[in-house]
Amino acid sequence: MLDEIDPLSTDKSHVNSQGTSVNLKKSQLTSFSLTALEERIGYEFTDKTLLGRALTHSSANATKCPSRDGENLEVLGDASLDTVVLDLLLDLNPRYNQGQLSVLKSAITCNDTLAVIAVRTGLHLLLQHRLPAKQVKELESFVDHQNKNHHLFSHEKELVVISSSEGDRAFEIDYPKVYADAFESLIGALRIDCDREDKVIRQVVLNLMGFVIVKFHTNIPVCPLQRVNQNRIKPEFKEEKNLPDGTVNVTLEVKNFQSFHGSGPSLKSAKTAAAKLAITTMPWCPTQNQAQGRKHKRTKSDPLYGQLLEKGLGTEHGACHPNYIDRLK
Repeated sequence: MLDEIDPLSTDKSHVNSQGTSVNLKKSQLTSFSLTALEERIGYEFTDKTLLGRALTHSSANATKCPSRDGENLEVLGDASLDTVVLDLLLDLNPRYNQGQLSVLKSAITCNDTLAVIAVRTGLHLLLQHRLPAKQVKELESFVDHQNKNHHLFSHEKELVVISSSEGDRAFEIDYPKVYADAFESLIGALRIDCDREDKVIRQVVLNLMGFVIVKFHTNIPVCPLQRVNQNRIKPEFKEEKNLPDGTVNVTLEVKNFQSFHGSGPSLKSAKTAAAKLAITTMPWCPTQNQAQGRKHKRTKSDPLYGQLLEKGLGTEHGACHPNYIDRLK
């Protein structure tokens, strides 16, 4: 278990007089917490300072020197993840075409998915930052939601609908990019520390994301915004007046049908909420996008089969093991 140091703590010692969250001292990145993280990812860093960089947000870098935070590691990690995930997907099903690979890779490596994995891994407990108090509260809310709902991905979360005299309005939370960036920085730091050894990177990605890859391979999730935008009936988003608390409101108008209202802390989340509401209501937009292409049966001679089965993540048909969450704890 990771130690109890949490930058998202509401303890007043972590917030200065300007309402800005203050990053914890480097000494608080204890060997215990770093060791616990290394055990979680299945890799021990040779250069601990590199791991510390990956866990340092740019807001905590007073010098603004690129070698003092994880921003450039994030770029490297992003590219590395794309390559490894595509490699694993083709192992699962060599028959995927270009379009299917693109959709799957985007779903697996998008900010929403990586933010969930980052919290599940425990990166939020170690991330050093000086983020505004308002943003810290949003991060707290996301972590609390994830812990209470068994780390749901954005497409799995139940739609929250608020009824009023003006009609139903859906609400959607943001999946913090801050956490997704931290996860990519971790992978970037790993790539440097292991001397670009592809097998090592592949194994760590499999440790942390194997269940996601198998799960999405079985049933490809598609962004609600993409679903409604690609429909023959051309929907149109119209931004409404924002609330004093910063909540963004939008209306999704479907010609000759009806309007759907969505709200959220950002324009993206508000549009997503409205799109989800439309999908659950209208017959012209399917709620599920099954993986296309012929199913590829895994055999014991396939390298990925053994790795997935050993972790309890897969079956001979490539399906996600029903107990994959418990197996990864």
